[in-house]
Amino acid sequence: MTKFDDAFIERSFELTSPPKRRNFWRYFLIGIGLALLFLPVVNGNGMGLPRPALIAIPAAFALGIMGGVAAMTRRQRSRRQIVMAAWDGVQLEEWDKAEKAVSESLDRPLATPADRCQAYLALAAILERKRKYEAALQIYGKLLIHRIGDPYQLQHVQIAMTAAKFRNEELTDAIQMLDRIEKFPMPLTMRALVSWTRLYQQVFMGQFEDAIKDLEETRQLFRRYLSTRAGYTYALFAKALHQTGRTDLAAKYWHDATLLIEPERLMEEYPFLLPIPATYPHAEVPI
Repeated sequence: MTKFDDAFIERSFELTSPPKRRNFWRYFLIGIGLALLFLPVVNGNGMGLPRPALIAIPAAFALGIMGGVAAMTRRQRSRRQIVMAAWDGVQLEEWDKAEKAVSESLDRPLATPADRCQAYLALAAILERKRKYEAALQIYGKLLIHRIGDPYQLQHVQIAMTAAKFRNEELTDAIQMLDRIEKFPMPLTMRALVSWTRLYQQVFMGQFEDAIKDLEETRQLFRRYLSTRAGYTYALFAKALHQTGRTDLAAKYWHDATLLIEPERLMEEYPFLLPIPATYPHAEVPI
C-alpha cells in the first residue's frame, strides 16, 4: 500500500494540477496548423498538389485531432471512474479498495477541480480512519486555500475540517468554525453533516442534555440524509441518553445503531461510548 505521508500529499498536489498553460499553446498551435492547411483550399492555391490531396490532407489532419480529443475524453472518463471508486470505497468503508483507487487517482493530472477535490476528500477520510488527523487537516486546508472544488464540495470540506479538528482535540478552533458554518445556508444533506458534527461535540464534551434537546427532529434528519451512517449518530444519542438516565431510550438507540453498524466499529470510531456496549444488548444481525 502507498505511504500517505506529508511528502506524498505535497507531491500529489503538484501531479494532479491540470497543465492549463501547456494546453493553451497546444490548442493554439493546432488551430494555426489547421488554418494553414485549409487556406490553400479556400484561396484556390494548390501549392503544386492535386485538388483531392489538398482536401484529403486537412481532412485527415482534422480526423486525427478528433481522434486525439476522443482519446483524451476517454482518459478523463477513466480517471473520473477511479476517483469515484475511491469515494465509493470510503462511503462503503471498503478501505483497501479506497486506498488502491486513491493511489491510482493522484499520480497524474485530474481534468477538473471537482475531480481533484473528490479524490482528496477520499484521501483525507482514509487518513482520518488511520487517526492521522494532522495530515487530513493539511489536505482540507489546501483545498480551501486554493479553492479546489465546486461550492458544494468546498462546503463539505469545511464541515469535514471542523470534524477533524474535534478529533484532533483542537476544540477552540473547531467550535468557532462550527458556530460559523451553522449560520450558512446549505442543503439538508449538508445540514445533516453539520448536525452530526455538533452532536459529536456535545457528547464528547459532556453536554448530554444539549445533545438530546431536539432528539426526534434530529433523528429524522439523520435517518433521511445519512443512510446507514446514521448508525454513528444513534450511538452518540445512546451515550447521551444513558448519561441522563433515560436507559430505555438508550437501549433502543444502541440497538438501532448496531442494526446499521457493528458494535466493534462504533467503539473504534468513538472510544468514549463506554460503558454502552456492556450495558445494553446490540442487534444480532447488523444490516
